[in-house]
Amino acid sequence: MSRVTVLEKPAYESMRSHGEPMMSSASTGIPEGPEIFHLRCTGSRSRIFSGTLMCSAISYVPGNAFWYEISLYSQVSGSYVVTVKRFTHDEEGIDLFRVFDADDMDSLVSALEDYEPADDFDGSQLGLDDMSASANEIALKAVGLRLKIEEARRQYGDLVGEILYQLAAE
Repeated sequence: MSRVTVLEKPAYESMRSHGEPMMSSASTGIPEGPEIFHLRCTGSRSRIFSGTLMCSAISYVPGNAFWYEISLYSQVSGSYVVTVKRFTHDEEGIDLFRVFDADDMDSLVSALEDYEPADDFDGSQLGLDDMSASANEIALKAVGLRLKIEEARRQYGDLVGEILYQLAAE
């Protein structure tokens, strides 16, 4: 089960002509002005920008080996930032943090739809370089990896669908 929290309408709908948020913190609980965000990014420098969090979705279910969190941000400049995070309970796995920039809403949707969750998994753990591993052991590891990839695609796809539905409904 996944959960989507929409914090505000997309920036192109909720901004006045001079760029101020139309919502007040008194009525929504959302900060009135932009915030400074420091987003962690696996394999590169942190992404720092000024803006607002539009919405966030998470696929966490107790007992799952991993889950996704997707967040959409509107920058003061009018462009967007998308974060895709994969968290894991697996001792051998690592949490992954991806950050993407989008100039407009179409680019934002493309960034969400083009993300491939299969890239979050390391195929080198199959043991192909282990000469003592039997073909059956390697095949079983490959099936396990395939099942993880299918689950990741399902979780991610569910989140993207819910986010896009909520944004369209606003």
